[in-house]
Amino acid sequence: MLVVFGTRWFLAASLLQRGKVLAGAVHFKGSIGIRLLFGLGAPTAFYGAGVVAMSPNFKSEWWVCVVLAGVGASVIAMWPEEIITNSINISQGRLFGLGRTAIPWPDIDYATENPANGNIEVVPKDGRKIVHTRLHVGHDDFLMIVRRHCRMF
Repeated sequence: MLVVFGTRWFLAASLLQRGKVLAGAVHFKGSIGIRLLFGLGAPTAFYGAGVVAMSPNFKSEWWVCVVLAGVGASVIAMWPEEIITNSINISQGRLFGLGRTAIPWPDIDYATENPANGNIEVVPKDGRKIVHTRLHVGHDDFLMIVRRHCRMF
């Protein structure tokens, strides 16, 4: 029950936060709660995996090391990358900002909102996607901006 409550609280917190306007661009990051949870969860999981790997009982408890390393890797893979919109384009970082996908608004074919999971997908003509998940802040703000610049399905 605590896990269900915690998950709902983190997702509700992201709905209550808005995108941040900086220099004419709107930034949609992960919510503070999600960034705090993921930011502490990944290093803790990797630290735990290292402790188990260095323990004298590693031969019998190797699977704990694998599970903790998998949790850490999953957290890194699920990290909500920042989406930036302005009057010219929409962009989203990849893997902690190491790569960035920028798509001019005229090149976008359509956008769609999935009511089952709350994701908003912006799809250009070449097939790349920018996905605003429920882990990002400012769902309604993002939806309003996307509706202003492209057609919705």
